[in-house]
Amino acid sequence: MGEMEKNLFNISGGMPFTRRGAWFGIYSDNFMRIIHGLRLYIGSRRGGVAERPNNQLMRIAPMYNGEKTDYTVKTSAEELVLVTAHGEIRCCFAGRDLLYIKGENGLSLGLEAEMSIHEVMKKRGEKGWEQLASSLCTLLYYPVKGSIDMKADWDYTLLSTPVVRGTVLPDEEGSFLLAVQESLYDGRVRESYPDYGEGLENVRADWLDFVEKMPRLTGELAELQPEALYTEWAMIVEPAGRMEYPLIFMTGNAIASSWQMIQNAVAFKDNIPLRNAFLMNMLCEQSPLGQFPDFYDDVRSDPQGMKPPIQGWGLKWIMKDHDLAAEIPEKDLLRIYEGYGAWADFFMKYRDEDQDGLPEYEHGDDSGFDDSSVFLTTPEVEAPDLAAYLVILFEALGDLAASLGKKEEQQSWKERSEKLLKQLIDELWNGEMFIARDARTHEPIVSESLLHYLPLVLGRRLPGEIIDKMTADLLVEGEFLGQFGLASEKPGSTQYRMMGMARGFVLPPYQLLILTGMYDAGKVEEAKMIARRYCLAMKTNGFNMLIDPKEASFGYFACTWPTCTFLILADMIQNK
Repeated sequence: MGEMEKNLFNISGGMPFTRRGAWFGIYSDNFMRIIHGLRLYIGSRRGGVAERPNNQLMRIAPMYNGEKTDYTVKTSAEELVLVTAHGEIRCCFAGRDLLYIKGENGLSLGLEAEMSIHEVMKKRGEKGWEQLASSLCTLLYYPVKGSIDMKADWDYTLLSTPVVRGTVLPDEEGSFLLAVQESLYDGRVRESYPDYGEGLENVRADWLDFVEKMPRLTGELAELQPEALYTEWAMIVEPAGRMEYPLIFMTGNAIASSWQMIQNAVAFKDNIPLRNAFLMNMLCEQSPLGQFPDFYDDVRSDPQGMKPPIQGWGLKWIMKDHDLAAEIPEKDLLRIYEGYGAWADFFMKYRDEDQDGLPEYEHGDDSGFDDSSVFLTTPEVEAPDLAAYLVILFEALGDLAASLGKKEEQQSWKERSEKLLKQLIDELWNGEMFIARDARTHEPIVSESLLHYLPLVLGRRLPGEIIDKMTADLLVEGEFLGQFGLASEKPGSTQYRMMGMARGFVLPPYQLLILTGMYDAGKVEEAKMIARRYCLAMKTNGFNMLIDPKEASFGYFACTWPTCTFLILADMIQNK
């Protein structure tokens, strides 16, 4: 069993079948696929999943004459189709909380679940059944056509119906239509349900509306765009719990990240409502000191970790095409200004232990490139990229201050940006490259990590000779530059390895920050050439976060980082 050709996305690679805004979807059990072939299940991505062994709620399988039957899968944004020798079972999201599964030709659908203490499968109305998944949600299964034969025996010792086995049976005409409703609270059978065609039209309209608001691509890049767009669309969830705004997940069932959020905001620069939501949702979890957490979702955050302050880069890149003051309500713009300002100040107040003016990372994770060789001897590093990000953030805050009529604050941010830029160059540029320093001893740290070149994100703010030298270094074939983009560690380095993350892999954030900076610095054709290599690597490798610079493919790790990077760089290549 496997997927048919020309699928929009690879469901067995970790991508769910879902739709924008939904908190549940259909997933593939990747581990069991090795043993049993492709196995699908309905799963949740609400934050409570972290407290469970996995996100599986209900396994589903086509059946014929009472037996499971083999199938292949076809995927599109609107439909997931299970193709059997006896006909098809078609699935679509008729609403953000409503999944339809439709069978024909006498096919039925098997339902299987193992439930934990306090979890139950219970009757709901005359025909429906409701699954209570503790700390997550409820799923109401209602046969709009056909019926459900359910076995879910109560076990008092477990306060549960621990083993659930059911079958969605066809009606006398040989077809069934199952509605699966997801809710944070108890579900109720609806007074009426749209037919499958109406549901399909609903999701198709939502998809086309989404696509219409994204940049147009042509040629080879256009061929890759639909899968990238589906990944982005499918990872968006509606506000819930602690979150006031929509957010976009990193992976199919994992939480969001503050620096990943701003990268996606740049990819969504022309979809103003979503872009604005992505600019603001991290503010929901900001600490009183100004810190943004690394990860967050509807029920939790990870404030013990954080990621670099690249929000200024994001704002400045968006501002190339958009007037934020005209597109963001003043109260929201003020909230962004104050929140991002507190974030910028956090680094200068609480991440500069020696008070020398250059902030430091306290862990490789803080840089976003967790195991970079820059952190080989110490986790406490004055890294050049951190200062560079803050230079741009200070400048962007000055732009926002001007839009809000705060002239004195505008000037203050401008002066802080210029002062930090001068110090960065004076103290960390050694004439050949930007070095890092041990935050405690100030001993120079020189490695063969691409992190040393991230200050190129400063673009035109750097002196011409530094731009020329850094660009020339990055254009040497076989050093950082390879056929798929820029490696995170030189392949000839003693620290190079295809383990971990930032010791060799071609990584999306490196491409994004360096190449947009190179473009801004006036090295337009050079930036586009490298960006094209990275974007076209997706033809060979799929939209994988981790790309082996020598061999391209390295397993499969589907997430929104490569897709948002592709969309931004492809737009830069063709539309700027």
